[in-house]
Amino acid sequence: MSSERTPQRHKKEKLNLGVPLATVGLFVIASLGAFTRKQRDAIVERDDNKCQFPEHHKHKGGLQVHHIIPQRYSEQLGIDPDFPENGLTLCEDSHHKVHPDIKRAKQTYHQKKRVGESSFNEVFQERQEKIKNKEIYWDDSWDRKMSTTAVRNTQKKSKLGWLFPKKR
Repeated sequence: MSSERTPQRHKKEKLNLGVPLATVGLFVIASLGAFTRKQRDAIVERDDNKCQFPEHHKHKGGLQVHHIIPQRYSEQLGIDPDFPENGLTLCEDSHHKVHPDIKRAKQTYHQKKRVGESSFNEVFQERQEKIKNKEIYWDDSWDRKMSTTAVRNTQKKSKLGWLFPKKR
């Protein structure tokens, strides 16, 4: 049995918004947005400044904070996506595994720009259409493992006094 994953294996899967994803049902509805700089820095610190992608790989690119439940999708669930257990530090290459559409947009950015189009706008329109149809627009193959890692890291560091900054 291969540990290799097929990208976008749940591409056409319809979502049931009545069922909470991971630990989402435990969190209070708050303002939607993005992690603040202090929150991103805190997550990177919590994750020991290392990529937390669950599969063995060569780390490529800088570290980024990934929303396990994506921001736009969180709006559909009616939750604030910016809680510590929803963020995880990933290297750029791993982040592209989860969001291959962004890698595609980066690859075609200059081509599209020359003809007055935006590869990123196309991706976000595709995502919005999928959200409207209650479809997953990311590769969710690793969501459960990443959620578990984020919860474990948060609990471990919280016992040592780590605090997640609040939004102002």
